[in-house]
Amino acid sequence: MKPIFSLGNTQVIRVTGEQRHDFLNRITTNDLQNPSSNSVVPTLLTTEKGRVVDLIWYLEWGHESWLVPSPGMSAEIYQRLDQFLFPMDKAGLALDADSYHLIITMEDAGFSETGMWKETAAGITWPVEEWFGGCGLMLSRDGELDATGIQQHQFLAEDEFHQLRLERGVPLTGSEMNGQYHVQELGLLWAVNFSKGCYPGQEVVARIFNYEKNQRRRALVSWTEFVAPELPAKIVCGAESAGIITSIARTKGGFLGFGLLREKVVTGGCKLSLEFDGRLVPVTHEFFPPSQPKGLKKKAAL
Repeated sequence: MKPIFSLGNTQVIRVTGEQRHDFLNRITTNDLQNPSSNSVVPTLLTTEKGRVVDLIWYLEWGHESWLVPSPGMSAEIYQRLDQFLFPMDKAGLALDADSYHLIITMEDAGFSETGMWKETAAGITWPVEEWFGGCGLMLSRDGELDATGIQQHQFLAEDEFHQLRLERGVPLTGSEMNGQYHVQELGLLWAVNFSKGCYPGQEVVARIFNYEKNQRRRALVSWTEFVAPELPAKIVCGAESAGIITSIARTKGGFLGFGLLREKVVTGGCKLSLEFDGRLVPVTHEFFPPSQPKGLKKKAAL
């Protein structure tokens, strides 16, 4: 049985008009200027300060474009896009009235072409290798998943899913992508194209990359004491702040956490601790490899 997990319900934002690609290209981080038919492009919506609001999946249909936001984010993303849309753009936005289940399919090797979506009996599916290695996403209406035979799927418990995503360093909207953290520290440069033009926050994202100003890196943090702190939780090295934990999952041996750790502090060899209820809980950590942007590999356009 293929393990799956429902991320929740979402509404598609439909974008129409002859200049829709140009409009979306100057609002989000990836290159959406000339997408091929049936292509899927991951892109980010960022604040003016270069902080990530959401990871959006762009699906090209030929006559229109679909934007698939994270569950609970459709109305906010629609409003953010709408404020940048003017009559001369020759593009239109519509929030689909239908609600879709957004489901992640684990250990999914059934994609013959990366970067492409396909229709199945269960819904529309596409690979998400750069975000969640070895997995896919499925956009399914009510009844479509049931029609394929629910016995074919193993629904993961919430802690099981979050343990898997934390072990792979996968940021999630709400916990990590919430307008507070930068693109590079979340390991999301793979959804940024540095050879394209401006978008809100572009100068900040480029400056952090060009001048190596990223202060924190994502890391897997673990501890064996069964303590669950309020989030975000503070990580310290002695009396010095070493970073934060933004989300956690309970395991058989303790807890795992998504850490954003200050590399210069942590690489000094100090022992890290989690602040909890007035005491320090020892933790271990493992940094994830930094991600690489699309487009230019050296200096990004400012």
